[in-house]
Amino acid sequence: MSKKNASADTKKNSALKTFLSVIFFILILASALVLAVNMSMAGKSPDILTAYEPILGKITVTFLKGKLSFWCAISSIVLWTGLWIGTTKRVASAIRGLGTACTLAPILIIVSELVTMLCVCVFKIDSVLAPFASFMPSEFLGTSGNNFIFMLASAVIASIGIFICKIKKMPKRIKAAGSEAKSSEPVSETISEPISEPVPEPVVMTASASVNSEPVSINDETETTNIDDNNNDISSDDNNGSLVDSLIGVCHNCGAKNSPDVNFCGSCGAKLIH
Repeated sequence: MSKKNASADTKKNSALKTFLSVIFFILILASALVLAVNMSMAGKSPDILTAYEPILGKITVTFLKGKLSFWCAISSIVLWTGLWIGTTKRVASAIRGLGTACTLAPILIIVSELVTMLCVCVFKIDSVLAPFASFMPSEFLGTSGNNFIFMLASAVIASIGIFICKIKKMPKRIKAAGSEAKSSEPVSETISEPISEPVPEPVVMTASASVNSEPVSINDETETTNIDDNNNDISSDDNNGSLVDSLIGVCHNCGAKNSPDVNFCGSCGAKLIH
């Protein structure tokens, strides 16, 4: 039960940190938008700024083009970033979110000004900015430079944060890969052992037996035939010797048996042939 409670607490803490990260990202994005608007309005002519007053209000236009909004935007960006790091303890994700939000804000302002200029100067849409269509492109080029630099600097910060996050995730991925490899080893062993062990043994044994049995059987047959021939020769020689011995002293005339030293038959007197 304690492990389950600990895992549930870690999930709740991670969900809370993710929620806070989203909130701080939105706050940093809003502050970066104020800073980008201030950089854009600070370089515009007073005539165009008066055209924005009916839309945004004179107080808002005065605040957005002044230095107060500039320092307030920078202070709020630093404040939200510090709170993000302090509450979530995710330094790399906070740096990545800071760079991403500060990159998106100037892009949005540059795109909005470009669309406004195209609508007024190219498509000739009737609006409060129509009288300033002749010199709007020059002012767009003059004021978009600061936001372009702001965008590039923020992109560098975002890339650094992404790089740090990738480095921190590498040990976890290596550990996960190692655990997967360890968990897969017993499975492969249990699957391969009953298949690999019985199959090659009968094949090797039958092949070796078939190969070894052929020369053995041939040698055995040749050896047995040679032994039989030798035995036959020995037995025939013995038989012949016994026959010769039995015929010594036998009379060829009457067939009487005499001693081997006698030259004449004692029965009929015939001469013996030795």
